[in-house]
Amino acid sequence: TRSEHSVSTLRVAIQRPSTREGEDRGAVFYDVEVWNGTAENCVRYLSKGSRIAVVGRLELDQWKDENDLPRQRSYVVASQVNFLDPSPAGGEREEAEPEPKPEPEADAEPIGVSHEGAGAI
Repeated sequence: TRSEHSVSTLRVAIQRPSTREGEDRGAVFYDVEVWNGTAENCVRYLSKGSRIAVVGRLELDQWKDENDLPRQRSYVVASQVNFLDPSPAGGEREEAEPEPKPEPEADAEPIGVSHEGAGAI
């Protein structure tokens, strides 16, 4: 962002439980916003399919579109991201350090890398 804070948005898939008949019900996808060192570690170490566990809070953005219709978007702001897959060297990765979310400047827009992966929230 313009205020020199790193930010990234992860697209995390949460597998739905199977039906009683054993049918796959697919996944639900959640956006997870990560900041600063946590964002940098996620971009560096995660790739599509990486398993993570996220601790954070739900946020809701509301606005009106160009046709004056109400819109909303919910997402998770991560305070902690744990990497659940072993690192390529065979050892466990350390969790990304939790960092407080900075208050974005009024004209700053989040930029980042989108990753899809399985995880738990």
